[in-house]
Amino acid sequence: MKLRTLGLLVSACLLALPAARGGIVTFDLTWSGVPFNNSASAVGQITIDDALLIAATYSTTIDASNVNGFWITISGASSGNGTFTLADFEEFAFSQNGGPLDFTRELIGQPTAEAPWGTSEPGNEEVGGDFNAFGWEGSGAPYGEWYFVLVTDEGDEDEMLLTSFRPAGSAIPEPGTFVLLGLGLLAATCFRRLL
Repeated sequence: MKLRTLGLLVSACLLALPAARGGIVTFDLTWSGVPFNNSASAVGQITIDDALLIAATYSTTIDASNVNGFWITISGASSGNGTFTLADFEEFAFSQNGGPLDFTRELIGQPTAEAPWGTSEPGNEEVGGDFNAFGWEGSGAPYGEWYFVLVTDEGDEDEMLLTSFRPAGSAIPEPGTFVLLGLGLLAATCFRRLL
């Protein structure tokens, strides 16, 4: 009876593992106009089901209705400054460029099939994946022009390069981590009582 109970606890731990790993995740984003010799910059955040990102081995368009949350605040641009939210965007682009990327750490610089993720050189098709946002016409929101390059004021003004795409609050364990830890401690306690 005790061994059966232990077996059930171990099974529960193994079943909980995939659920704790996946799900809705939030990433902090940063853009800079420095590579394009302008003073525009932006910070933002996207909340999305990581299954959509994992499935995006190569270029994928994600409708804004499939994104749980997004905002971007632009400053220092010649025009198009301000905060824009998910309602201002029609769709997003994402590509691992063959991946797989490790979504538990900074994505910029991770290896892909051609170049490190985040690599972008206008006119050069050899890039390292993609992330971009496409604002609705008339919203004043920024618009993706090239791989990882966002342009202020509906794509008419300052270019900015994505310089950081990292898990939000990555030092704080996800709730699933606590579930696994609790199940592990429970299994260890039961096993100890069996001996």
